[in-house]
Amino acid sequence: MTELLAHQIRLETGIPCHIASQNLQPEVGHIYLAPSDYHLVINPPPVSLGLNQKPKANFMRPSADALFESAGKVFGEFCVAVILSGMGRDGARGAGTIKAGAVFVESPGKTSVPSMPETALGSRVVSASLPLGMIGEAINHQVTLSNKKPLHRKREE
Repeated sequence: MTELLAHQIRLETGIPCHIASQNLQPEVGHIYLAPSDYHLVINPPPVSLGLNQKPKANFMRPSADALFESAGKVFGEFCVAVILSGMGRDGARGAGTIKAGAVFVESPGKTSVPSMPETALGSRVVSASLPLGMIGEAINHQVTLSNKKPLHRKREE
């Protein structure tokens, strides 16, 4: 099922999409999906992807909370999280750990399964609630802002 999703993402976006594997070093401009029944996490520098089968979070494995918590720790103010439509409350707790980055959610009124974005909105951790078609633009804008921050330029020098 995950491989089918990766294939569909590649077809729809033209962006390389892969099933994550343990200690894989992610490439810029690629999408990585958690394999079935594994949490996907971001390991500290040198940045790599990690997989684990720790207990389910919000009855889910993989869990957005596990991913967001690790990404927030590794990327700090440069972290961007996106919560799309879905059942349950996965993502809200993890998004709350992203202190200085950005959290975007799909507008709950525009989706048939609004509970994940609604939970995030209720926890007051959201930077913006947007229609699905505007989220990509918001991510690009946030990345552009991050690239202008002095800390980021110092890393490149």
